[in-house]
Amino acid sequence: MQPRRLPTGVAVRVRVPASSANLGPGFDSIGLALGVWDEYVVALTGADAAPGLRIGFAGNSQGVPLDERHLVYASMRRAWARLGVQPTAGVVLHCANIIRQGRGMGSSAAAISAGVGAAYALAGLTDENYDAAQAPGATAAIGESVDLAAVNDLAATLEGHPDNASASVYGGATISWVDETAPEGSQVHSVAIPVHPAIEPLVLVPEVQLPTATARAVLPAQVPHHEAALNSASAGLLVLALSSRPDLLLPATREWLHQEQRRSSFGGAMELVDDLRAQGHAAVISGAGPSVLVLAHTQGPTGRAEPEQVAAMFEELGKRWGALDVLVNNAGIAGPTSPVEDTDIAAWNQTIAVNLTGVFLCTRSAVPLLKAAGGGSIVNLSSAAGRLGFPLRTPYSASKFGVIGLTETWAMELGPANIRVNAI
Repeated sequence: MQPRRLPTGVAVRVRVPASSANLGPGFDSIGLALGVWDEYVVALTGADAAPGLRIGFAGNSQGVPLDERHLVYASMRRAWARLGVQPTAGVVLHCANIIRQGRGMGSSAAAISAGVGAAYALAGLTDENYDAAQAPGATAAIGESVDLAAVNDLAATLEGHPDNASASVYGGATISWVDETAPEGSQVHSVAIPVHPAIEPLVLVPEVQLPTATARAVLPAQVPHHEAALNSASAGLLVLALSSRPDLLLPATREWLHQEQRRSSFGGAMELVDDLRAQGHAAVISGAGPSVLVLAHTQGPTGRAEPEQVAAMFEELGKRWGALDVLVNNAGIAGPTSPVEDTDIAAWNQTIAVNLTGVFLCTRSAVPLLKAAGGGSIVNLSSAAGRLGFPLRTPYSASKFGVIGLTETWAMELGPANIRVNAI
């Protein structure tokens, strides 16, 4: 049987989020998507065009291979092999990478997930659905027909661990497990954990890198039974804390399997985790490290973040690291869906507090540390709703318009200090 050929002259665009895996006690099982995205465009060409692989980058390639070893391309080839599809003579891959390499933010899993997702999307193309997706006024994306469960299974198999891949494929928080008795292609399973809207993840990203292989090499082959039992209880509590009880995040993020064993590999990151936890913050190592993830949560009935808590967290960061290179303002909630005349004032206040005031508070405390580093970057998460409006979503749209306004103001104000400010 001849393998099916892919069409030529077509392209797909894939956006994939960063992730924080090994979340607290959820080693190799619980992952959380972050609001930092890599974006790829894959175009297929025939022999009459330029054959072979061509890779281009917008911005810094961060040293990734520019040949067939590139994880996105290699993952596409593996996916096409599983699907019984013959690649085209030429592939053009354009990359816009924001996720930092070697920082415990799932850069490899994001690339693999993007490659597998792009391969499945391209393999599912027909002339009819491609033309329909390109038509003026089209609202359906080609990716809506992609089998995400199959993408997740292969991405997790290639990456080696399901927690990073599942968060990148599905978004949000996920819990994953492997059924080794199931047929190949359906062994990895993931389900979403609904994340409480009051939870605000903050990632502290150091300049130093730590390869995942190095971090895993120091893990012990065995752990004491009583520590495994304690870790199991904490992992169960983490699911509850993420979904409905953010006040329990501090005890729910305590773990016994991987952080302490790798303390010497993390530099000063574990000391920062220790100090933040001593102050009541649910801080953990993000993925394989050395970045630190803080699962902050808003306080009070309006969901308003306490300025004192934010200031204390950045003060501690300054004591440990002295400076800051990147701030990602990732916290956000959807807010209510209702006509403006029916919008509850409490829901309005909560949405503005989380989506807008939180961005201000974190940036206000981060700027002195960015200046101490001689410059850096602030990335604010906005939305198309902050440019075009969003009917029935007044608080959300207003907050995102505000984020864009802050971004443009700070870009002018902080540019002379060599601090870039962008919104995505």
